[in-house]
Amino acid sequence: MKLVQINCWDGRITPKIWQFIEREKPDFITAQEIYDSTHDLPLVRWMFNLTEQIREISGLEYKFFAPRSSLMVGGEERFYGTVIFSRWDFSRTEILQLTPPKFDMRFGDPEKNVGLNLQIAEIEISRENAREERGKDSWLNAWTGSGFAKNETGFAKKFELDSSSANLGDENFGSRENLENRAGRRREEDLAAAQNGKPAKLILANYHGFVTYGEAGDGRNGDADTEKYMRKVAAKLREFADLPLILAGDFNVASGCKTMQVFDGWLRDLTAENGVMQTLSPLHRYDKPVACDHVLVNYLVEVREFAVRDKELLSDHLPMVVGFEI
Repeated sequence: MKLVQINCWDGRITPKIWQFIEREKPDFITAQEIYDSTHDLPLVRWMFNLTEQIREISGLEYKFFAPRSSLMVGGEERFYGTVIFSRWDFSRTEILQLTPPKFDMRFGDPEKNVGLNLQIAEIEISRENAREERGKDSWLNAWTGSGFAKNETGFAKKFELDSSSANLGDENFGSRENLENRAGRRREEDLAAAQNGKPAKLILANYHGFVTYGEAGDGRNGDADTEKYMRKVAAKLREFADLPLILAGDFNVASGCKTMQVFDGWLRDLTAENGVMQTLSPLHRYDKPVACDHVLVNYLVEVREFAVRDKELLSDHLPMVVGFEI
């Protein structure tokens, strides 16, 4: 299966987004900075109903949109926010609202952090598209004893943190013993579900992070507010820690900063693990390298491919692609 993560930049260069999605043929899309409405406008074609265009072009029938704000344009309220597309139906959806949305805004409104939310979708996937049997060891072979992802750059050692901070007060949550016990229970549950013909389940979460202001060099490292909201995101996602879990989005903070520490030990940050230094495109006004877009997975997701498509100029952010199995 394949996931595409993309910040749509308000749909400024929509045709490039179409072409990219047609080439990649994803099974899931997480997107930010995107409008959702029923009708297009002739003078700004393709911008305000981009969600419907993507659904048609991608063939991904199921859409879960979460509004952050809205504009009145052309006599219609145009909603702006984040969206998850899926090839399979949602068995459950939830929005964790972190800051209040603001509707009927005006163009150029400087408020960037209205309607901050976390989208969570539970998706039931037919068994022919999921692995029939998974051994406990296959789920754990990408993890070290402390739960950090292995790689050749020493990421686990470099970013190892105080466990009480990393694991929201539960120092044993990301331990090897804890993961082994949970993986064993999960395998038994999964085999029983497969024998009963039940579909596999995936938790797919989408987050567009809090924007910090001030010095550009400090903005991507976050502040007290980014940390506060990310801890709430992490605490909510811990409820789904023993289902295959993917968290993707434009977090507006760089890998390895304090804001991201809440995931250490129990989620793999593929952006950091693969040494990605830049996820902004040449169209972005920020002219220094920063990896602020992320895809994180837990121990139940087996990653087959991870790539930042740095040749694709379709937004002020670079799209990311993840091939995976559950």
